[in-house]
Amino acid sequence: NPIYQSIFNKDWVEQKLGNLRPYNQALNAWLASNREDNSRLLRGQALAEALNWKVGKRLSVVDDEFLAACQELSWVEQQRYLEAERAKEAEARLAEQKKSARRLKFLLMAVGTALMVSTGLGVTTYLGYRRSAISEMNAIAKSSAALFASNQQLDALVEAIRAKQRLKSFGNADQATETQVESVLRQAVYGTVEYNRLVKHSNQVWAVAINQAVNLIATASYDKTIKLWTLDGKLISTLNGHQAGVYDIAISLDGNLIASASDDKTVKLWKRDSQGTFQPRPYKTLNGHQAGVYGVAISPDSQMIASGSGDKTVKLWKADGTLITTLKDHSATVYGVAISPDGQTIASASGDKTVKLWGYNGKLLRTFQGHNDRVYNVAISPDGQTIASASGDKTVRLWGTDGTLLNTLQGHSDRVYNLAISPDGKTIASASWDGTVNQWSWEGTLLTTLRGHQDLVYGVAISPDEKTIASASWDGTVRLWKPDGIILTRLRGHSDLVWAVAISPDGKTIASASWDHTVKLWNKDGSLQRTLTGHSARVSGIAISPDGEMIASASADNTIKLWHRNGSLLKTLTNHSAAVLAVVFSSDGEMIASASADNTIKLWKQDGTLINTLKGHSDRIDGVAFSKRCSAVLGVSPMSDCIKKDGTLIASASWDKTVKLWQPDGSLITTLKGHHDRVYSVAISPDGETIASASWDKSIKIWKRDGTLITTLNGHQAGVLAVVFSPDGNRIASASYDKTVKLWKQDGTLLTTLKGHSDGVLAVVFSPNGEMLASASGDNTVIIWDLDQVLDLDQLLIYGCNWIQDYLNTNSEVNDVCHPFE
Repeated sequence: NPIYQSIFNKDWVEQKLGNLRPYNQALNAWLASNREDNSRLLRGQALAEALNWKVGKRLSVVDDEFLAACQELSWVEQQRYLEAERAKEAEARLAEQKKSARRLKFLLMAVGTALMVSTGLGVTTYLGYRRSAISEMNAIAKSSAALFASNQQLDALVEAIRAKQRLKSFGNADQATETQVESVLRQAVYGTVEYNRLVKHSNQVWAVAINQAVNLIATASYDKTIKLWTLDGKLISTLNGHQAGVYDIAISLDGNLIASASDDKTVKLWKRDSQGTFQPRPYKTLNGHQAGVYGVAISPDSQMIASGSGDKTVKLWKADGTLITTLKDHSATVYGVAISPDGQTIASASGDKTVKLWGYNGKLLRTFQGHNDRVYNVAISPDGQTIASASGDKTVRLWGTDGTLLNTLQGHSDRVYNLAISPDGKTIASASWDGTVNQWSWEGTLLTTLRGHQDLVYGVAISPDEKTIASASWDGTVRLWKPDGIILTRLRGHSDLVWAVAISPDGKTIASASWDHTVKLWNKDGSLQRTLTGHSARVSGIAISPDGEMIASASADNTIKLWHRNGSLLKTLTNHSAAVLAVVFSSDGEMIASASADNTIKLWKQDGTLINTLKGHSDRIDGVAFSKRCSAVLGVSPMSDCIKKDGTLIASASWDKTVKLWQPDGSLITTLKGHHDRVYSVAISPDGETIASASWDKSIKIWKRDGTLITTLNGHQAGVLAVVFSPDGNRIASASYDKTVKLWKQDGTLLTTLKGHSDGVLAVVFSPNGEMLASASGDNTVIIWDLDQVLDLDQLLIYGCNWIQDYLNTNSEVNDVCHPFE
């Protein structure tokens, strides 16, 4: 009806809705500020009432945006309050610890004096001193463990080193204290990836940039300053000039120019003088934006600067401050900008949920659509062929320059605000409001998550040598990380748990089998050789032939695949009727054994011919092992003669809680009973006389060949999934769901516990020379352990001190922690 349409038009509806809205005045004021004035957003009871009023109503897009912004701000403020409270508690605890340490120091001095005064009194006083010293060491060790558990790895390492130094100085502690100190030191050294922390800003830190060519880290903060640091964390200078918070920072490739973007609506340029120093005041201020500037980038030749603003525009400037052009196609705040390596294109990220690609002449080339929330930042790959974008929808997306969506990286639990691409284009780092930085492979596999910040993470950068990731947070700090850690080599690349691992006879190649359906071959330095694809389900078993030429993999697709070491598929063995869970070569490489969920073991010739099927278990078989293989070829001499000759033996581990010992002809020799839960793994000592079994009952049992139980190794806190003998037979390694690997003497004495994985350890293997250990985990990684390093506790102390040396040098309150305790 035209009359109704003319009366009850959009303006009428908006007017009436405005009369009903409990927040109409606040909404209009927010809109008038171009959605930038957060003081207009609702909080507390007003927000609760508005959300209640909204229920059951179909509101406009503007209403939804306003209420979403209110909720977002409310959440941020709540998190900041909670973190502040937690920080207060932590500071109080640390203050009390320092007070206790000071009291103890005075006590020690008093004890020394008292000892000189009276021998009789000295004995009593010494006992008190000893109790106090041991109490202090235990307190420090517990503090380290608590800090590590709360992802404060750097602080945990400092405390662990402090505890070890106290122990070395004291020299007469009880075994329990020594064990606890050793445990926290190993945990911290193996698990720490943060190596330094920059803490001089007085407010939230929004951005960080690194330029190794001029030994420079630049940080931008809401305290209105830019701070310049050396790569080892020494503060060089503070650049003042902005009148409001600084949101972004960029350093030119040659290191001679810095550009900063601020909420004061300006971009400021800072130059390095002939002495290599940046002057504390800007040499040029770029005015022209009508709202805060959120993003800035410098072209590779330093001749152009791009800036993105809350005024919905991108501006391109000459290095002398002349405005080249303004790009005006976005419909909301432009949060991030990037310039391609050839300087010919500019990418922009906006609150309108899009990424736009522009020519250097200002022409819009393409719009990328697909994000479901604001796009906060954007980066261009080193080859210029891929655009990466970070969004409030919790994802990072990779795009071809033609607009094709190549991949979506999912793993953050909150908004992704920033990202960086490594110089070699192989990895991506993303910074999120969930307080973490994620490192991804270019294919989209999550490699590692860096945890430790106490608030939202807004900035991230990767060093040109690709060894360091820097992150900037609202907790006021910039943290420097080396994801590879201190002494461990971590093999990262699988996208699901790694269930099995093997090492080649020459010790140069590691093979890993994963539930991501792949086998990966690695060099022992951690670099990937190749990925073997072909299985259609989880891969749970892996073995390398004694000559190193063939690899066998066992999968839940019911098959065993045989591969050449160059990655070519040789043959697929298909006789199992259920998932194949383990595979192993005989010591001469002539025979292969496979264990399956069909409750059988199958024996195969290397050419894939089925030799025999061993039946007797009443549940799935997860583990199988050979003893020394007969020199005779099967079928040439009677099997009984072969057994008598050198005792060839096959052992199997089953969920029926037993281990069975077999002859290769299928004859059952004996059944080992004693475990109280599923048995996952079995190993035979090199001399063939001892069998070790690992069970979900948390134990390892050691048996004689005749089935006699020798001893039970207890100590794991969860099910044990793997066990293996060292090549000389003198050590045993066990892997457990308690996230640890334990090393034992064959008599059952525990040598050490290795803590480095963040999830259950599913497999473990010694290198042929016994000098290296590889462990596979549910954290999707394999760790290579150098046993000479991990067994020398004093050497671990040196590694730990070297790791945090930069941090100690720039933090006076801890700079003596690596000195002998006096």
